[in-house]
Amino acid sequence: MSSSDENIQLCNALLASNRMWEATIDTLPDAIYIFGTDKRLTKINRAGEALERAGRSFLATRRCCEMLWGVEGSDCMVDRAISGGEAVEVELPAGNKSSRALLVRVIPTSKQHQQDTATCCIVVARDISDLRDAEEEASNQRAFLASLADLAPDEIYTLD
Repeated sequence: MSSSDENIQLCNALLASNRMWEATIDTLPDAIYIFGTDKRLTKINRAGEALERAGRSFLATRRCCEMLWGVEGSDCMVDRAISGGEAVEVELPAGNKSSRALLVRVIPTSKQHQQDTATCCIVVARDISDLRDAEEEASNQRAFLASLADLAPDEIYTLD
């Protein structure tokens, strides 16, 4: 087998691997972003495109803090994760840049031969607005039940 045939096979294997990655990651409900060493977007899944309201070709090579979950007026979460070497997790309330509450986790990764140096980051943004709505509804229900007990004309006892 010639060197060019081997190169073609390698290219085909890489393309197949990339298609498999996209097919797998695209099925996830969470937005997945992958940033390279230059802190520019290298990959994003469909949920990320929906969250950003833009396509992959438009978002490609954007800087991390240009993304929807970038927190204005604070240090970059990707910079913090890379410099600290540990994951950073931030909850962003609705209305920051998104109409929905998000839980954003930035996970630094490193090359296998440089375990102590983060080289890129994976960002997972999860829509937690339904969870926050359910918590608010439960809180309202507890307050309503407490007010019923407080306003009842009769004494109410509970036994354990």
